[in-house]
Amino acid sequence: MTLRRKAGIILAALAAAAPVLYFHIPLFYFSPDMQYVKAKILRVAAGELFADPISGYANFHPPFYHLFLSLFARAGVPLDSLLTAITVTNVGLIFLTAFLVLRRFFDEDAAFLATLLLPFVFQHMGPWDLFLATAFYFSAPLYLAGLWLYLAPSPTKRESTVTAVLWGAAFLVSPVYVFLIGFTFLYELLLAGRRRRAIEMIGVFLLMLMPFFYQAYIVSQAGLAATSTFAVWRGLPNGDWIKNLALSLLAPVGGSLTSWQIIPSLALAVMGIVGLRRIRPRLSYPVIAAIAYLFTAYHFSFAYASRILFFLTLILTASAVQWLRTIVSRRALVIVSLALFIMVGYGDHLVRTISLYREQSPGFSTYFKAGPGLWANLSKYAKPDDCVLATDFAYRMFILPNIPVHGLLAYRSGEYFQLGADLSKQMYEAYNQLMESTDIDTIERVCAQYNIRAAVASEIKELELPVFRTLSDHWPVVYRDVYFRIYLRPDSR
Repeated sequence: MTLRRKAGIILAALAAAAPVLYFHIPLFYFSPDMQYVKAKILRVAAGELFADPISGYANFHPPFYHLFLSLFARAGVPLDSLLTAITVTNVGLIFLTAFLVLRRFFDEDAAFLATLLLPFVFQHMGPWDLFLATAFYFSAPLYLAGLWLYLAPSPTKRESTVTAVLWGAAFLVSPVYVFLIGFTFLYELLLAGRRRRAIEMIGVFLLMLMPFFYQAYIVSQAGLAATSTFAVWRGLPNGDWIKNLALSLLAPVGGSLTSWQIIPSLALAVMGIVGLRRIRPRLSYPVIAAIAYLFTAYHFSFAYASRILFFLTLILTASAVQWLRTIVSRRALVIVSLALFIMVGYGDHLVRTISLYREQSPGFSTYFKAGPGLWANLSKYAKPDDCVLATDFAYRMFILPNIPVHGLLAYRSGEYFQLGADLSKQMYEAYNQLMESTDIDTIERVCAQYNIRAAVASEIKELELPVFRTLSDHWPVVYRDVYFRIYLRPDSR
């Protein structure tokens, strides 16, 4: 890579990450995914590696991303600053590793131009926004770095070993790679004629997965393995599944068929497919990625599959760029056209991202004004193993990402966070029973069942709910400000 290319990649990544650097706070701050990340970091920092932060039960949610971040959290780095830094780091590493991978397939100019299209490709041809600081975005550079080594012209044993280590790390962080990595190993084992290399890589990869196997043992021993996230068999694909497949390919983000971005997305994909014949020695990988996408969509979901789609569309975008540069005789016309489209892609990315930040900005001041009193006092009355009685909104927004204490649910249901369906249903029913109850004996019974010693109610919206009207007559208020009040069960002092 020339110095000019290095500088270009760095500037491109900085331009893409500019909104995060300017606002100094993670995007999607109030989303359930981000709140769960914070909650999981707090739990792992407290030594609970496999416990779901909401229910306290072990689940299959990978903890290894949070384990890494917890090292910084325990050193005193604020979670918001930590997630902001990891977002910018993810963007930079995705740009760098994507360029390195594309250079294995195409010439350096095509790889560079396609890398500059990353904000558009990520948003409209893959898993959505670059700024979501969750496990997959952290794992993507690990997988891409391994892919770069895997695609080396004459890979050494050391390069193959490091590939397996990187892919093992990526899987530990985000198991969505199971089919993408698995089918690559099968190709090496059965079709590529490199059985020894395949066996060695599989062996190293499985050694890397020992923590995952241990987690699976813990979860299965507790009888908590049932989850809606992954299923071995979902029945034969029906019309709805095929319709969703077509929709996810046409419009991976949001399923909207009316956005203008669909036209250039389809154009890039079609031109990329046409141009693939020029990479015949490397054609196996996009085929593997396409098959892995279908299997991921079936066994996980289309939302998960969009992450695998990114690796395929990344190759197709670079293939389209190189094909255009090959068939159009006027090279300057191609470069100018691509430069304009890159500018449009960045403009789309920046306008959309800044708009999202501005939508969230009014909520930031209110949030940081309302929360500190609750956060400083709730930990005095609720221990980490306790459950707190609170509405789903109050728990998810204010308690879950700030205080390591359990709740009956945080968003939709426990299944959203990979908790077993039966357990999720029980907790959801208990939550509804509490919220609707005016009988203190019923409230006390459910609170004893779930080890609830404290309750939190919003002074603004929630005091008229049946449960809090009842608690006001029976439980003392131990803290109150203009935003929240904390109730304490009388026998818990």
